[in-house]
Amino acid sequence: MARDFHRRGPVVAACRIGFQTGLVRLHNTSDEARKGQIGTLQGAVLGLLALLLGFTFAMAVQRYDNRRDLVVADGFLPSYPANLDHSGNLHFG
Repeated sequence: MARDFHRRGPVVAACRIGFQTGLVRLHNTSDEARKGQIGTLQGAVLGLLALLLGFTFAMAVQRYDNRRDLVVADGFLPSYPANLDHSGNLHFG
């Protein structure tokens, strides 16, 4: 991953410079409508991020529950080779 930094470094630096420039321009402006639009956009992006995280955790919980149910069900299944006698009768215990 570190060996790819020479490819990503300029992109990260450009994003950081653009972000800082935008913050300075936003701070220096007296246009309240623009600041309100930025706040609205920021709220929408954070809302989408929260939705994405919610779906991710919901899928992870569902997979965990399914796996737990399968492990519990597997624990209740008899192991047939150990519990069958020569005539094929099943013995528990």
